[in-house]
Amino acid sequence: MDTVPRPDHRTRDPTPSTQTQPQHWYNNPIGRSGFKLQFTVNTVESNLYCQMIIKDDQEAYQQLKSQQAEIEEEMSKSLIWRSPEEAQRNSNRAKITLRRPVSSLRKHPGMSTTSG
Repeated sequence: MDTVPRPDHRTRDPTPSTQTQPQHWYNNPIGRSGFKLQFTVNTVESNLYCQMIIKDDQEAYQQLKSQQAEIEEEMSKSLIWRSPEEAQRNSNRAKITLRRPVSSLRKHPGMSTTSG
């Protein structure tokens, strides 16, 4: 019986490659613990979203919030600011979101427009 050799965990790349998955979001770490960017496609609302998610760091969120005017001016866009207190399911995650409407998001033939 042939066996496939298992990779040695000591020689693996410390930054594993990310494989594309058939889902409507993609999380991307940004090199700081507790922070990530999340990219989302919402075909029902025809919106694209880019969110900075800050986990368990109220102080970091407040520092960014205090610079809201400058950040939004630099981006030339209004952002959606959700504090940890507004997080769903007590997740204690703050979210800063850029929403961009897209006039035509083509749906993949296998995509359902119902949530379940």
